[in-house]
Amino acid sequence: MGEYIGLVHVVINNPENCKGYIPIVRKFNMDSLNVIKSNAESGSYVMSFDWDREKAASKIEFTNTIKNLIGIGAELSLYKDFFNEKMNGKDTKEIHLKSILAHNDTVDVSKHLRIPIKLKQLVMFNTDELDEYAIYTESNRDNIDADTVFYIDETVEVDENDTEIYPTFVQENKLEIYFLGFQVADIIDNTRYQLSHKKPSVSDYIKNFNNYSKHDCYFDFG
Repeated sequence: MGEYIGLVHVVINNPENCKGYIPIVRKFNMDSLNVIKSNAESGSYVMSFDWDREKAASKIEFTNTIKNLIGIGAELSLYKDFFNEKMNGKDTKEIHLKSILAHNDTVDVSKHLRIPIKLKQLVMFNTDELDEYAIYTESNRDNIDADTVFYIDETVEVDENDTEIYPTFVQENKLEIYFLGFQVADIIDNTRYQLSHKKPSVSDYIKNFNNYSKHDCYFDFG
């Protein structure tokens, strides 16, 4: 879930039976029947999906399509990153199917509102859902660490007099806003993107959060 996946390409390994697979694939990508059939028979990909840029609903649709294909006997290989024409296992990285399916088991943000969480939990949430909220701390901290306590709550509203109205829980507990949800989501996604060759550690996320807080830009992991 915390790993950057990137583009996912799906290849059917038993194209001799692709007649039954084509309708399922076509519902997902809307390519013509002939194109899907040709791609399957040539060993090229029949579906391509940008996992890290798509919304949660699209991820569910993609994984359900995978499950439906397997359910009627399709033998699939999943690869990450772009490739041309036929597959070459030496030039691409195969993804285990269970890895993709596991990444769809996202943490429900709504069940973690107004309870204390640490950064290692925050970075595991579905970033699409974080967009709807704001993240608060007990003090305005430019230097967070692994023990910093965060709270997720509704975002700040502004009334007709341009007065900021904070959620009741935030006011009662004298919390201060750390970042808006979309900013946290962007920092998380940026960390995953820059470190796509590995799974980012909590320390990696801390570097990016602190750098963004101080300099309004992402940390350059080089």
